[in-house]
Amino acid sequence: MLHVALSRRLYRALSPKRIYEYVIARPKYVDAVFKKALAEQFDQILIFGAGFDTRGLRFKDAVQDTRLFELDAPPIQEAKLSQYQDRHLAVLSNLVFVAIDSDRESVCFRLNESGSRKARRGLFAIDGLLKYLQPESVDAAFRTIQEYAASQSWVTLTVFTHRYCELRTSITKNRKFWQQ
Repeated sequence: MLHVALSRRLYRALSPKRIYEYVIARPKYVDAVFKKALAEQFDQILIFGAGFDTRGLRFKDAVQDTRLFELDAPPIQEAKLSQYQDRHLAVLSNLVFVAIDSDRESVCFRLNESGSRKARRGLFAIDGLLKYLQPESVDAAFRTIQEYAASQSWVTLTVFTHRYCELRTSITKNRKFWQQ
């Protein structure tokens, strides 16, 4: 425990102003939105740039019939699945790993191929991903959301701006957001 407290203080001292708060607040916020979407029995949850996210595992008792789609680069997904196997962790039957190179492949094509359906009530989580994508890929991600989102779908989006070191999070519950 001592090393955790020491690491936390060191990280806070060496990081830009407010970055520690950002690192702590971001996953807590996305977890809260994720749990709320599960409680409201959304049809599907799509996590763009899932990385080593463990929401499907951590909240497995609440998932029920919601289909979870984790999108990320093939090497990341291979490493994650390897960790699941090495740790003898069961993958939910309704959790689908969608390996994709967003800068080279069609997100819509890969989602269709993996069983995601259009016009379903869904949560679209884009947590810390946008800074890694080319502008065209960011546009494609939002076009995909527009195409797949049914009425009452949500988007949770976190963006870190280096200039101000702040978190801006948005949720929208209506497709009109993308049509404006």
